[in-house]
Amino acid sequence: MPFGLTQKQLAIVLIGAILVGGIGFFLYINMGGKRNSSGVPGGDVIELTAWGPFPEAMLKDAIDSFDGAKIIYTQIEPSKYKKKLLDALAAGKGPDIYMVDSRALPQELERIVPAPGGKITPVEVQQLFPDVVTHDFVYESEDGTPNIYGLPLYLDTLALVYNKDIFNQEAVLRPPATWEEFQQVVQHLRKLNQYGQITRAAAAIGGSKKSIANAVDILNLLMLQNGTKFVDEKTGHAVFAGGRAGEEALNFYLQFGNAGSPYYTWNDLQGDFLQRFVDGKVAMIFAYKSQVNDILARAPFLNFAIAPVPQPEGREVDVNYPSYWGLVVSSQTREPEVAWDFVVHAATDEDAAQARITATNLPPALKSLYEPLLNDPSYYAFVQEALTAKSWHQPDEELVQEIFSTAMQRVLAGKTDVQGALQEAEEKLNEEVLQ
Repeated sequence: MPFGLTQKQLAIVLIGAILVGGIGFFLYINMGGKRNSSGVPGGDVIELTAWGPFPEAMLKDAIDSFDGAKIIYTQIEPSKYKKKLLDALAAGKGPDIYMVDSRALPQELERIVPAPGGKITPVEVQQLFPDVVTHDFVYESEDGTPNIYGLPLYLDTLALVYNKDIFNQEAVLRPPATWEEFQQVVQHLRKLNQYGQITRAAAAIGGSKKSIANAVDILNLLMLQNGTKFVDEKTGHAVFAGGRAGEEALNFYLQFGNAGSPYYTWNDLQGDFLQRFVDGKVAMIFAYKSQVNDILARAPFLNFAIAPVPQPEGREVDVNYPSYWGLVVSSQTREPEVAWDFVVHAATDEDAAQARITATNLPPALKSLYEPLLNDPSYYAFVQEALTAKSWHQPDEELVQEIFSTAMQRVLAGKTDVQGALQEAEEKLNEEVLQ
């Protein structure tokens, strides 16, 4: 016998080897193939932290189906999210992965790491998502190399939401498709008393953020539709007050809040635009899908419908306005490769994205999920608009909102004209944000 072993001794050795191997396999299976930071099976499982202002449902399926690490998600109250995140990052105690508003990504660039090579390419981003995602999340380095700094979890857009009962009662057969049609519908639907006071608003437009949460977004939509240039690419400075386009957009918006205008239909005394719509006191509003969900929660039996926002007459291409969040990876993480694996999984896995639609009732960012939603009256306007959505890089989204809302209020109060208001807004933006 080899090595001088009898058949009996050899059998004992073989049985022992089988038992040891079986025990090892059993232990490996029960440890779930966990790996330590070096990727060696059997070590401590990698744990990554993720923060965001949304409920865990936004990521639950992606977390449950990801086997590269244990993801521990913490929801932060939306009003406290930005401050708590910045404080934690400043103290070196921030999360590995966190959610960011697509409009605010520029101010995060120094705090996050782009996708490592081999995770996902800019070409794949263009193929998987609407064009606006590339604009918002892919930035070129100094040598011209495109880097992916984040990926979207959903993609919401501003849509026209209208009260069907009011439209039917006033024989308005369809929602306005152009702004010229919108003006006509406003004149037809608004109701004023003998003193010129609004008894029923045709649309929530023309006021500031005091009454319309989306006021600045509607203005930005109008500015993008008429080709307003927001920022000079070379200097990084705001330039929207330098041409006629910005003035025309603000003038058009504010005519609906000007009591002397033939299209007057709103003022900030109307109160919260969503509640007025729920109460049947305004026929049309501009809202995101997330706000439509709020309307349904407040008034489940309200008879309303959703349509794409109006476009300029004679336009060559449609322009729509997005609002959405994505995932980024902190530069403080010790596991950037694994963290990016999760970001790619959460954003591109169809099952996870489909589960997110079900859990949140928000429009998907993945184009592969769009086709069936184009036949869904709750979603068709949003997914249709996503394909032609445009944005501009806002270094501080909250301050941008404040600056433009203040400009609206100053013009409506007669403290300045449109040109002066835009000039003031531009100077303040350059002074406080873009320097």
